[in-house]
Amino acid sequence: LGYRIARRALRSFYHVHAGWVHEAAREQLPANTSVVFFINHRSNMDYLLVSYLASHRAALSYGAGEWARIWPFRPLLRLAGAYILRRNHNSPIYRIVLRRYVQMATAAGVPHAIFSEGGLSRNGKVNEPKLGLLSYVCRDFDPRGDGEIMFIPVGTNFDRVVEERVLIANENTDFRNRGAGFVLGSTGLFALKQIWNKLTGRWQGFGVAAANFGEPLSLRDWSKRNKLSFARLDKEPLFAAIEDLGAELHRRVICVIPILAV
Repeated sequence: LGYRIARRALRSFYHVHAGWVHEAAREQLPANTSVVFFINHRSNMDYLLVSYLASHRAALSYGAGEWARIWPFRPLLRLAGAYILRRNHNSPIYRIVLRRYVQMATAAGVPHAIFSEGGLSRNGKVNEPKLGLLSYVCRDFDPRGDGEIMFIPVGTNFDRVVEERVLIANENTDFRNRGAGFVLGSTGLFALKQIWNKLTGRWQGFGVAAANFGEPLSLRDWSKRNKLSFARLDKEPLFAAIEDLGAELHRRVICVIPILAV
């Protein structure tokens, strides 16, 4: 149900286009492989776009920000596989529970999607990666074990981002913390404007939404090349290894971001 709603919502705004898919990303993976999509974050439509394009192969689990706690976004995104992150929650118990949840889901083979930048890009540029969830996925991984983790870099792009006016107006402020009234109010005004444009014949849509799926990266092969095991590293070497891995994945994402006509 969640994927059907996501598909309908996405197609009501965009012409959806799956661009280039690396041949290795099409291959059938062994049963003990956990797949993690590593994605840039242009729009909140990224959730729907990647879920929709990957739905014929996998049901994705991914973390959504605090904004998604508000009705009706929360039930819709939970139907489509999201769990809600509280990035400003400083409780160590919350961090431990979240880390353990991600580790158990990864070990069980649940396909994950991680947005490399954490939050939305305010200006269209690809920001530096945030590595919190990536560290949770990797920190117990032992390349000598039976399990495997395969990262698939995904680049997304849109002719027009639906949140552009809010992002531009709040370029230097964190509008996520402005409360439910702001989120619902701005969303409601946006929806009313689009309905009015449709009724008056001025609706032009938002163009193309596209995604490219790049060359997968095997965490086992990467660990062997760098002669390390995440599960055996102390805190500082672990963070250094995560930064190196994040930089490599981030570079692969940038290389496959679609170039659209606009």
